Amino acid sequence: MEESLITKFKQALYGNQLDAMQTLLSQSTVRESVNRIELKYGQPAIAAATSVEMAQLLMRHGADPVLAGRWWKPGFNVISRVQPQVGRWLVEQGVELSPHAAAGMGLTDKLQQMLDGDPDVVHALGGDGTTPLHFARDVQTAQLLVDRGAELDALDDDHESTPAQWLVADAPEVTKFLLDIGAAPDIFLAAALGDRKRCQQLIDASDGHCLSQRVGKDPFFPIGHNAKGGTILQWTLGFNSYAHQFAAAKGQADLFEFLWAASDVTTRFLVACGWPNAQKLNQSDNPIRILSPSWMKPICNCPPSIAGKQT
Repeated sequence: MEESLITKFKQALYGNQLDAMQTLLSQSTVRESVNRIELKYGQPAIAAATSVEMAQLLMRHGADPVLAGRWWKPGFNVISRVQPQVGRWLVEQGVELSPHAAAGMGLTDKLQQMLDGDPDVVHALGGDGTTPLHFARDVQTAQLLVDRGAELDALDDDHESTPAQWLVADAPEVTKFLLDIGAAPDIFLAAALGDRKRCQQLIDASDGHCLSQRVGKDPFFPIGHNAKGGTILQWTLGFNSYAHQFAAAKGQADLFEFLWAASDVTTRFLVACGWPNAQKLNQSDNPIRILSPSWMKPICNCPPSIAGKQT
């Protein structure tokens, strides 16, 4: 199918433009390709529909709903790329539903039925050896899984990361809920959530060491460590970054300054150097601009030896 038609198809699909999609599907070339059009993460078009009406339209013109069940079975990207009402409708059409996909769509009634039928479903392994809790879309879903015995700090096989770490980008309210009921915290999660109290607790417990930790450095390993994928925080928050940078990226200026003030000069230097546009500190979109002049002095007076220090 021509690239121009693929572009129009994606625009109609993601924009829920039913009339435009109907026009496109009137062409045999589009109908014959409806199950083969490449979308992000390999998602089939019918699973990417943003309304039940769009899913119905695609199905009437040859979209295979079975492909949706195959795609969402591992649980990956369901939270961010499947509309719950569309997922529910597809399940009602007979599409297979895994516990991980049910959790990702927040279909708690379906998930509860699975758990009632087999309590061990709460520990079932999905993509990368994840549990359903790794994909909980909302607090209600997470609460159901926790009540049924889900392990708060279960580690997946590839990233060796917890549900709280997996969910911090797509469902931060779930990450907060899990931390509040006892899941293991880390300085990156606390900073991304804007949780100053938890940051302070972690700083006190580690004598400030946690502030020098960086995503991609032991114990938050990079891609390739032990031939695995490295911490999931690389994808959910960012690669090669410090907690300060996550706080700033989330617009938490006060928390950024708090973390900055508690950091040693080496960490401050590395944080300042870590911005993509660190050489343009006056750019309006550069979070480093939130620093007051007093916090910049240690960088300006930083010993030359720090620049060459292995970190």
